[in-house]
Amino acid sequence: MFETKLLKGKEIKNIFMRSATNEFYFDEDGGMTSDYLDYYEKFAKNEVGIIITGHAYVCEQGRASILQLNPSNNQNYEKFKELTRRVHEKGSRILMQLAHSGSKAKPAITKMEVVGPNDEEGCRGLRDDDMKGIIEAFLKTAKLAEETGFDGVQIHCAHGYLLSSFINSCKNHRQDNYGGCIENRLRLVLDIAKAIKSTAAEDFIIAVKIDADTTSTNDFIQMGKLLETAGIDLIEVSGMSYSQLPRDAEAYWLEECKRLKENTTVPVAIVGGIYNKSCAQRCLNEGIDIISMSRPLISEPDLISKWKEEKEIASRCLRCGQCFNKERGKTCILNK
Repeated sequence: MFETKLLKGKEIKNIFMRSATNEFYFDEDGGMTSDYLDYYEKFAKNEVGIIITGHAYVCEQGRASILQLNPSNNQNYEKFKELTRRVHEKGSRILMQLAHSGSKAKPAITKMEVVGPNDEEGCRGLRDDDMKGIIEAFLKTAKLAEETGFDGVQIHCAHGYLLSSFINSCKNHRQDNYGGCIENRLRLVLDIAKAIKSTAAEDFIIAVKIDADTTSTNDFIQMGKLLETAGIDLIEVSGMSYSQLPRDAEAYWLEECKRLKENTTVPVAIVGGIYNKSCAQRCLNEGIDIISMSRPLISEPDLISKWKEEKEIASRCLRCGQCFNKERGKTCILNK
């Protein structure tokens, strides 16, 4: 668990990853507060190998929350440098998650029309000439991340946001090159990855986060193969239905992760339902590369440090979901 690994030529101190979760430590212009910097330094100090930030909106039209990271806010530029410096000094790696919230955007905040794969009530379907602007927005933000010291980016393709909606055949009803077969539904993601890859340094990590439960098994496997061909460096597997699972469920998407491992050579991260060290080890024994967690680390930022000391302890996380609180930021009720 605590042996170093290489990812895109970069040394990773262990197999544990902090999964992206919005922190709400921002002002109304998406500017970072000092709490934001301290929040991530704490993970790095406590042996989290890879840190994924909460979703950063790549353009105003894709903004999901009034308290969300705005990479274009000029006040954040030097703070990004400080953040990556702090994380690197503790020996961890950090990736910025890039997102466009699509139909989940809040027009009351953005003052712009909502867009998605299709024309439907309250949402305009993207046209072919819109796609270039979406790709450019992701590329611009990825360049900013690289300039300010991030080790890479994660393209958010899960949880019903714009790219997830394109991939999901139940959401995407297009009849053009962006709809129909999985190759078409994934086209926008692949074009974004290609654009980033064409300008980034050789060792700049390009990861994706995808849903395990919004495509057929065959399409899911094919998606993994297409992402591998596109040069994606890490696939994190999540899902839309995690909130409907029993509280005591473990390793929610293990079978889907195993299918990717059986059919591709891309490193795979599993997130969801990992609350003890033995479960993490079971996933590793099944061939999974990276153990990704969110709520356990919100409750106990030092959990990985405890596990490194050989302590077989379960996370104290109650799985209650009350850490998703915009008023007080990402904090556990047990930490009051």
